[in-house]
Amino acid sequence: MDGYITITFLNANALDDTYLDVKIQGNFDTEVFKGVEEVNIKVPYSGETSFSATIRAKREDYTGEDNKKPGKGYILNDQNEKVPVDKNPTHVDWTVRVNDNANEHTNVKVVDTLGAGLLLIADSFKVEKIIRDYQNNETKVPVPSSDYTVTPDASGLGFSLEFVGGNINHAYDITYTTVLTKPKDGGPRTFKNTANIFYDGSETGTDISDEFTGTWSETLPVITKTGATTDDPHVIDWTVKYNFGKENLGTVTLTDTLSTGHGELIPGTLFVYEVNTDIDGNIVGVLGEPIDDDDLDINIVGGTFSIKDLDADGKAYYITFSTSVPVGLNDEIIKNTIADGEGDDANTDSDIVTVNTIPTGGKVGEQLVDGDGNP
Repeated sequence: MDGYITITFLNANALDDTYLDVKIQGNFDTEVFKGVEEVNIKVPYSGETSFSATIRAKREDYTGEDNKKPGKGYILNDQNEKVPVDKNPTHVDWTVRVNDNANEHTNVKVVDTLGAGLLLIADSFKVEKIIRDYQNNETKVPVPSSDYTVTPDASGLGFSLEFVGGNINHAYDITYTTVLTKPKDGGPRTFKNTANIFYDGSETGTDISDEFTGTWSETLPVITKTGATTDDPHVIDWTVKYNFGKENLGTVTLTDTLSTGHGELIPGTLFVYEVNTDIDGNIVGVLGEPIDDDDLDINIVGGTFSIKDLDADGKAYYITFSTSVPVGLNDEIIKNTIADGEGDDANTDSDIVTVNTIPTGGKVGEQLVDGDGNP
């Protein structure tokens, strides 16, 4: 009971000073072999003596393969947690399986040169020893960083990893993180990751190169300006989409300027909305209420107005307003430009609208006549 066997002699009067050979047969509970390579047993005797043994269950056949595999692309949220995404990933983790057949090896080295568009995060390494039970179920045991070394290569982009002491007889997983470079024009991109594993000091490595393919949206412009005529020829409606890519632009001042002599902001028509956008630059949900004018620093001078000290650090804005159109313009082009700064480094956009505000008029008269046909 509970791992102990008790033998009770019912008639022991004649058994003093007698040598007994007791044979005990039993079966192991195979559950104890799951998740471990071996089981240590200890059988206690009287007089504080015991018998100990290490037992390994007969292992099922297993054919291993060294490899390197990318995980799913992901982004980091505000809590620095990994969030898998199907589009616009910023990071990907790679896992290298070393010595998958768990052979005895010396001088083991993993050499990874990465590839174009991949940037290694130096402190992202995680090494785990693989423990297999007799059914080849795997248990991963973290390896302390003092048991391996990571050395950058000459380019500073790749690395080599070696085990301290040089000898291994288990399989290992080596996982690390790379930052992905977004394609300039968006769309799909394949990142090649070249790596080899060298065993026993050999100069010929086992090629475990692999690749990761991600998809990105087109690069969103920081500012988009559009204008349109209305049913009233003396009014133009304008729309501005600012920072729909949610870049960290800091605090900015937006300055909007009409072409000279072509009207000015109509009071009460300027509305600024902070919006949530998706990865393709679409507004998510409804607009909601605009930002209160008291919370905006707005300055208007003629055909120019500015919104000062707008927080554009990861925030997107949707802005609408209307401008007046002077009378007497005949198929004339009105240009409206907006910028978030000055000089060549400023983000800017413009749009044009053709207007016609020439007055049209006429008079219609009616001639009356008498019964004789005289006017």
